[in-house]
Order: sequence, then structure tokens, then C-alpha cells
Amino acid sequence: MSSKRPDHLVNAAAATRLGTLLHLRGPEGRTVVAQNMAHGSSYTMPADWRRLPASEQARALVKAEARRIADARVYAFDESAVSALRAVADDLDVRMPVTADLVPSPSGMVFFASPVSVSADEGIITAATWGPPMDGFGDGVHLTWWTDTLAFVKRELAAGRTSTADAEYRKRFFGPLMLHVDMHLPFAPLVDIRLVPLAELQESDRDSAPAIRAIVAAWYALRHGLVPVREERADPELGRALAAEKAKHLGVQVARAENAQALAAAVREQAHVAAQKLPQQAMGGLSNPDQVLPGELDETFSPGRDEELDPGLRWVTRLYRDAAQPLAILEEEAQQRYPGIFDHLEEVRAREYGSWPEWCWVPYSRVARALADLGSVKDVDLALQHAVVIAGLGAWKARGRNAVVLDWLPDPGTRTDLAPADVPAELPVHGAALLHTDIEDGVPVYIGGMLAFLDYNTKEQRAELLCLDHNRGPGMKDVYEWQLLLSGSTVPEAAEATAAVSLLPAKPSGEQTTREELTEIITGVFGRYFPFLATLADPTGNNAVVGEVAAALGRRPPPRPGRRRAEAAT
Repeated sequence: MSSKRPDHLVNAAAATRLGTLLHLRGPEGRTVVAQNMAHGSSYTMPADWRRLPASEQARALVKAEARRIADARVYAFDESAVSALRAVADDLDVRMPVTADLVPSPSGMVFFASPVSVSADEGIITAATWGPPMDGFGDGVHLTWWTDTLAFVKRELAAGRTSTADAEYRKRFFGPLMLHVDMHLPFAPLVDIRLVPLAELQESDRDSAPAIRAIVAAWYALRHGLVPVREERADPELGRALAAEKAKHLGVQVARAENAQALAAAVREQAHVAAQKLPQQAMGGLSNPDQVLPGELDETFSPGRDEELDPGLRWVTRLYRDAAQPLAILEEEAQQRYPGIFDHLEEVRAREYGSWPEWCWVPYSRVARALADLGSVKDVDLALQHAVVIAGLGAWKARGRNAVVLDWLPDPGTRTDLAPADVPAELPVHGAALLHTDIEDGVPVYIGGMLAFLDYNTKEQRAELLCLDHNRGPGMKDVYEWQLLLSGSTVPEAAEATAAVSLLPAKPSGEQTTREELTEIITGVFGRYFPFLATLADPTGNNAVVGEVAAALGRRPPPRPGRRRAEAAT
């Protein structure tokens, strides 16, 4: 038996894996994530987790990352191989699509002998981990890259930006690696913007591009056998400690390059071959497509600006944020399942301009076809259900995420001059959130509502009003759709026309609902909501008090005469 001790690279990779695993499973791991979230950091997670308390989100996040590391097959690249990866990463003319067969193992961890990326924002990237996509995401991998804590501490000490005591604290508190970026990386035909040739990247993308490009270059080298790889074992005590943590694949797959230039050239060639196979619908512009947060809704309603307002007005922005949050979470789920779908549909809308009326954003039947075209869905019924929600969210987004507070409008029952058939031409927006409120501590608070939007039935060539009840459950699958054909001069007439072409639902007792009963149900639902849309269509009529909150708060110029817009109507 050979007495040769393991290579330093092998021991370093195993020790880093063990230390990171112990850190994530200890109290410090949860604390670091919770503190980061409290200071505004965002992590990639299933949409449902956003509803959990921050402490539970942190617990779930570190548990998931620890599982990826425990399940990982570990790879280590020596200095020469890292040099080749950096050369490819720095060459922005190389397109590097990621396909399902490119990822070298279902879960993995790659350790670099030296940093593949160094940036000013704490980024000294020496490791990456990956695993299956999280619940609710489309095809791809969950990818994380990590900063070397010791290297970061040394840099801060040398620059005089930290003390020795603080440096020691960081090493203990953060473990051997600090999470730098985590994301869902989709498979082709979608291509992350940092992996395609671009003359110029946004600053945030430019800082993170070298890391993600080096990681993907490593995958190309491993999957295509471009670099010699041999499994080696770390010191026995490290192996036993990893086994005690139930880590799989205790060996380290070591990649040592004999010629860095030759390896870089081979990776470029394989990436070029893969890029030539991409279908025409492949697109860029998908840097972190999963990050859709309520804070993106409108800078006007940012929590950071609440202090600018008189205390008596702060409830206004809180009300809008609370109402918008469940829709933002649905939007996040849609982006997770179908990365880049809203941008894609905007392109469809522009390319197929004139194929449907201007008052409809994109017909939901066309949205369903887009999901099929992208190869993102296999269940037709599920695609139709998701398409309705995505069409509604797109209509809501298209003209400023408008909201109307129903309870504050005067009784619109006397307004009879706007017929359902006239709504498409009169409504100033594609869709609007219809909000209900209650009073708590003397101020209005959000308690529920629906998302209403105009849709064009391309098969029957007719206008419809769809209302989405998004308060029945946590995800797109729980959204319930109400339909009203926009025909006739009154809501009962429109409801009767709708019932005539609708499937008859079963009652809780199992009996079938009659056409007359369905007409009555539809009349009851839309009899409540339709008049408020009619008031929104003519905010100066019927003595309604309808204004733009952003303008009322002094954060946007008041609408010009004749301009129809109600960002958040009161």
C-alpha cells in the first residue's frame, strides 16, 4: 500500500466541503442568511417560501444548500486548469449554452486552486455548488458560487478595512466559504445574458460574468473529457468526518491540465459546437430571471421612501404593497416556471401587432401557445391554467400595475350609461387589481380582491372580461377564473350570454347547476365588480373620487387632461 499523502489540492477541496457543510448545519449558517435578508439580500427560493417568516426561509435555504453539498460529486481544478477556465471566461465572444447533458453530475461542487473571479463586492470566487432546480422552477440547475472567506479576510486586513479581531470573528462566523450568488440557471433554449457575446453588460452582470462563465467552462471541460481527471482521496480523518455527515461521493475528481492554452482552445471549440445547435428561439437577456420581487413594483411605493411621507399618509403605500405582494409572488412563480416569459410575450405582442385588438395585452390562448412553443410545458390542461394567470399578470404589468380600492368609491349603481359591450373601448388599462379593505387602528388595510383584465377570444372573436381570484391558495394552480362575455347592454344580459357557452359546474351536493343558476351566480359576481370598472373607465363621471396616488404623494406629475391612468386609484 502506498504511503503517499494526499495532494494539498485534494485535502483543501475535502476540508472546504466539510467545513461548509458543518457551517450550514450549525446555528451560524441560519443566522448569516437571516441577517443578510434583514439587510436586504435576496435569495433564490420557491415562490411559496416567500410567505414564510424570515427565520423559516433562512432555515429552508441552508438546509437545501447543505443537501446539495452532501449529495455532491466533488471536482477540483489545479492552477493550470484554472488558468484555462479564466481565459475562456474573459473571452466574451464565446457563447456558452447550458443544456441538461452538459452538467457533469446531478449535484456537484467544484473547487478551484485559485480564484476564477475577483471583484470589489467581496467576490473572491474559489468554489461553486449546484443541484436540481428548486420546486416551481423550470428546467435547469440551482447554481451557487462562493467567496473564499480566508482570502477575503486577508484582503481586508491588507487594505486596512478591518481589524484582526474582526477578521478572526469572520473566519469563525462565516465558515470557509461565504455565499456570493445563488440563482436558477435555465437550460437552453434560454441562455443567461452573461453566457452570450455582448458588447456591453450592466455593471452587476459584468461583475458576476467571469464567475458564471468559468463555472460553465469547467462543465464543458469535464463533460467532454477535455482535461485528464482522476479520483483521489483526502486524508482518512477528513473522509470519516464527511461520512459522519452522510456526505456521498467521498473521493475528489481532480482535473490537472498539462497545457492551459490547449485546454482553453478545446473548451471554446466545444462551446461553439453547442451554440450552433441552438434553436432559433434561443434568447439572451435572462440574467437572474427568477428575481421578481415586490420591491420592483414601483419606486413610488418603496418602503425606503415611507419616511418621506407624513405619518398620516404612510398607510397608502403600505396598502398598495400589501395588495401587490400576492400578485408579485404569482409573477415570481411564473418567471420561475417559465423564465423570461413576460419579455418573450412582449416580443410576441410587437411581432404579431394587429392580430388581436389593442385593448387586449396578449390573448390567453396565445400565451398557452407560447408556453408550448418554448417547450416549457407538457401538461396541456396545466398550460391553459397557467396561461390565464400569466395573461392576467402581463395585462396588469403592461400599464403600471394599476389598482382600484373598491370600498372607497361611491355607490356606482346609478351608472347605467356604460354597457358591457363598450368596456374594451373605454377601459384605460389592460387590467387592474380590484382591492377590498378593512379598517385597523384607524387606517385602511388590504383584505382581498381580484385581478380583472380584458381578453380576446381568438376562436370566437369576442371580447371577454376575466377576473382572477388569487386568494384561494398559494400558487398559480389555485387561482380561480371568472368569465364574463362583454356583450349586451347590462351585466345580466352579459351573464346570460356567458352561461349559454360555459360548462355547467357541479354543486357541492353533486347535482348539476342549471343555466339559470349559473346566470345568477355570474350576475352576482360581476354585478359587484363591473360598476367599479365602469367608474374607472370614466373617473370624472358619477361624482367618483378617483385620482393617481403617485401624483397625490408628489412623486409623479399629475395626469394631463384627457390622460387615462390610475396607478392606484382612491
